[in-house]
Amino acid sequence: RSDSGNWSAGVPGSGGVVVHFSGNTRLTINDDGPSNGNYSDLYFDSGAGSFVINQVGSALYGLNGNLYNLSLNPQTINIAMQNIFGAPGGKRTFTLTNGSSLVINGVISQLSGAVNSFNLTGTGTAPYGTLTLSGANTFSGGLTNNNCTLNINNAQALGTAGAFGINSGSIINNTSGGSITTVSYPQFWNGSFTFAGANNLNLGTGAVALEANVTVTANAITLTVGGIISGAYKLTKAGAGTLQLGGAN
Repeated sequence: RSDSGNWSAGVPGSGGVVVHFSGNTRLTINDDGPSNGNYSDLYFDSGAGSFVINQVGSALYGLNGNLYNLSLNPQTINIAMQNIFGAPGGKRTFTLTNGSSLVINGVISQLSGAVNSFNLTGTGTAPYGTLTLSGANTFSGGLTNNNCTLNINNAQALGTAGAFGINSGSIINNTSGGSITTVSYPQFWNGSFTFAGANNLNLGTGAVALEANVTVTANAITLTVGGIISGAYKLTKAGAGTLQLGGAN
């Protein structure tokens, strides 16, 4: 990272610059930047190769903007990330073009006092992109899946607290290789969604608010929802898998 030859406009500093990854050279990035890095939007541009961003020492990617994967090649972020926001209540967006894949193995934290949520949104046409969260993340503002595939590969993938929102057309999955029971996040279901069913997924005992008529399509094995499901709407189960409900709904 500290080699200025890697960048078109010099080494990114800590002034909230926008970072673009493009092309097919230097695909492995060993980030030896500051432990209090402050960068604005991060882009994997259309046509970018498969980048892998690794952490060196205490380097940290402070995200003071949004993250975009516009490439059809898979991208992997192994460096720790920190959600930076000036005032509580804001949102950060992961935007994935249709057919793209973004894996974040680094832990996503938040700047002290900046409790903000994440939105996961696809662009183009369905099927939209896939986001895999594998770290024991420590942000607490929640996450909403608007229409993408979200692989929940850690019990704390969605942070330590905050609501988990699922909107119409979303897909959730667990591709970790084993069963996972998440933190008991409060949830809101605002439309029909699919559980892909690579491995068993238990969403804990957080209360679920139905905000629309919802069909849950479980394609395989078991999706468990232990919290109380409430709301004056209809819940329908479809698919060959199992939807296991544990609350006094």
